[in-house]
Amino acid sequence: MPDKIITFDDDIAPMFKPYRSPMLKIGIATADGVFALDLTDYESVKFLNERITIALHGYEPGRESTNPMPPGGTPLAADKLQTWDDWVAGGMIKNNSPAV
Repeated sequence: MPDKIITFDDDIAPMFKPYRSPMLKIGIATADGVFALDLTDYESVKFLNERITIALHGYEPGRESTNPMPPGGTPLAADKLQTWDDWVAGGMIKNNSPAV
């Protein structure tokens, strides 16, 4: 676990921001229905985190894939994959602001 607290607002949303537009075109099927994947929306990313993890690790740099993630883009670097993994393992914190 890293010393720094990784949060969605400070770390995850900015990392995913360049991929927001193409991923909004993707429908993710779940038992609760089909959802657009908005990578800059905390609730969407938290709800679909298992599928995002599978997608990210299925398309790690150096692996061949017929469907590279993100679509039309370069796979996330290893340090960004680690940031994602640490965020999920750390409880998927939204931000560093104390609750009011």
